[in-house]
Amino acid sequence: MSTSLDTLHPYVKQLALKFLEKCKAENFPVQITYTFRSIKEQNDLYAKGRTTKGPKVTNARGGYSYHNYGLAFDASPLVNGKIDWNNESLYKKMGAIGKSVGLDWGGDWKNFKDMPHFQWTGGLLIEELVRGKRPIAPGGDTVKVDSMKLLKFDSVKAFQEKMGLGADGVVGGKTKGAIDEIMKKPTLRKGDKGFAVRYLQFRLGLAVDGDFGSKTEEALRKWQIGNKLLADGVCGSKSWDVLI
Repeated sequence: MSTSLDTLHPYVKQLALKFLEKCKAENFPVQITYTFRSIKEQNDLYAKGRTTKGPKVTNARGGYSYHNYGLAFDASPLVNGKIDWNNESLYKKMGAIGKSVGLDWGGDWKNFKDMPHFQWTGGLLIEELVRGKRPIAPGGDTVKVDSMKLLKFDSVKAFQEKMGLGADGVVGGKTKGAIDEIMKKPTLRKGDKGFAVRYLQFRLGLAVDGDFGSKTEEALRKWQIGNKLLADGVCGSKSWDVLI
């Protein structure tokens, strides 16, 4: 699990920095404990207290946490340089600071209070994110640009080149469409074509042509064996959970 603000949506990163600045101004030391969480990491966390040892810490399965989309982070107050996990009054003060800069605070939730948790959702429900919708931040920036980090690209231009699009660095309609297709994590098998196949080939280190042929199938089987997955040559949900 990451603690880097760079893994957050650009607008959420901006809010997180404002939060940290305000905490510093009020001489209230805090520490960011979690930012982005992969689907696999989320599922491992969800398993605690259910199928693995430890107390339950989340009700969200993989894909159903705002952390999985770079829209949430966790923070905790520090006392004498160490995290204080149990002082409710400190968490309430921290929560008030977070809300003052425009963040939603998990301590306000009724059913499952999550005192360290902050998020910005752009008004979207988690189900909408699962379906591929993304929030628009003030000023019109979207989470599409930040998806480059999630998809392992250094820049929008690098992504466009691999997708066979005009590499202008602008997240326009075609680029958004390519990102949406990939983020839907469609099941891919021999004979399929498209942006998701191009992405799979990129991650497998193959020549990218967008055509799922025998070479892609063979490379995928080898990759699945290396990742201890069923080597069926089909890119299904379990393979996607490792890829993204």
